[in-house]
Amino acid sequence: MTKQIFVLLVIVFSSCISSSQKNFKKTASLKGEVVKIIEKKYDTKLKKGVFRIVYQADLSQDIYHYNQANSITHTQFLDYKGKEMWRYENSFDKNGNIISSSVFMKNELNNTFENKFVDGENIESVYLDADGKKLYTTLKEYEGKALSKKTKVSIDGEVLLITEYDNKDGVAKSITEKLPNGKVKRFTKYEYNRLGDLTKEEVVIEDFNQKENGIRYFEYEYDQNGNWTKKFYYNDESVLEDVSIRNIFYSDDQKLKLSKSLLLGEWFVFGRKVQSFVFNEDNTFQLIHENRSKASGIWSFDAKKSNITLTQESEKDELVLNCFWAGGLLHLYPEDITDQVMQLERRTPNIDQKFTQKVAEKPFLGKWQVVGEDEMYIEFTPENHFLTTQKYKTPKKGTWEINIDNLLISFTENGKEESKKYHYFFEEGQLKFYNYSLEVVQTLNFVGNEI
Repeated sequence: MTKQIFVLLVIVFSSCISSSQKNFKKTASLKGEVVKIIEKKYDTKLKKGVFRIVYQADLSQDIYHYNQANSITHTQFLDYKGKEMWRYENSFDKNGNIISSSVFMKNELNNTFENKFVDGENIESVYLDADGKKLYTTLKEYEGKALSKKTKVSIDGEVLLITEYDNKDGVAKSITEKLPNGKVKRFTKYEYNRLGDLTKEEVVIEDFNQKENGIRYFEYEYDQNGNWTKKFYYNDESVLEDVSIRNIFYSDDQKLKLSKSLLLGEWFVFGRKVQSFVFNEDNTFQLIHENRSKASGIWSFDAKKSNITLTQESEKDELVLNCFWAGGLLHLYPEDITDQVMQLERRTPNIDQKFTQKVAEKPFLGKWQVVGEDEMYIEFTPENHFLTTQKYKTPKKGTWEINIDNLLISFTENGKEESKKYHYFFEEGQLKFYNYSLEVVQTLNFVGNEI
């Protein structure tokens, strides 16, 4: 193989993260035999009415490892270069309780939490600095199996912070943080979907006699086991801001036998912007590097040996790459560089949203009938006023406003401060309003310009 391909592959592999295979298993909150999870968060960008995931040359990621007691053994937080910034390590007693958690920064001990258990409940946690000096203690109280209260106490016995949990069915519906004088410092409300994943978080922070409110919404995509693989973060205007993607490694991943058909298409190098392999059905391949330079040749796959052979056209030299499938990623590693594994992923840059058509205000103007409601109509006027009428009900008046960039429409009813906001979409002569989770809440048919 020519020097060009060797140079490109050396650069690609040197940018990847060393990987070792370990026998970790699931946590209680996960379904199936989970080995490891890689989680990475991406920015999003709205372009021409479609949200896109923004891929960059960024190897930052969180890696979670599990043990057979269904607990996290250690977590790694990597920076954009793929270097470990932080690491959390847990130690366990014979009953599987986490008796200590140590935090390392750049491989140096930063702090430690030591836990005390009574009847299987963690009733006390002591915070120690890197020198083993005790800084504060957290006392914990329970209602049944659910944590109901935490009290942070200084080494002198002074109460620093009180955290109260309002639980329902063993899940925290709200958390209140109070100062020793009883003043609420932070109040957080939570809502969950039927699978127990968070769908709404509302935070009220009181600081310097001022309130700061923040609302975020969350939606998910799930794999065949019911574990989420994509988490969508929406702001208080229901605008998508970020997406987290999880690659979940299951114990039976490598039972999947790779085949040529599974390998066909484009595979991007994880954590890289444009680096990719393209395996074509006619046995040609392209290697695209970050600087857009390319190399091409012939590839072949040996299913029995689970390896891919790359051969530069008109050359006799070959490069053999071992491969396996795990965590939804294709792993490649050269036979002579066994401590470096390159992870390849499929990418879908466009997020499946319905908002693909931007419009000005003019298409809204006029009278619309609400589908499924008895003689209910909405009229939009050029002065940005609306009038809602329905048989046997009092008409509603107010103002409306659209945000074209984010495809949002807001309604403010007369006499009310809070606005109702929806994403909008015109489709086949209908106007549809969607909530933050892209569920249709109203469908309108245009009926004219006069009520």
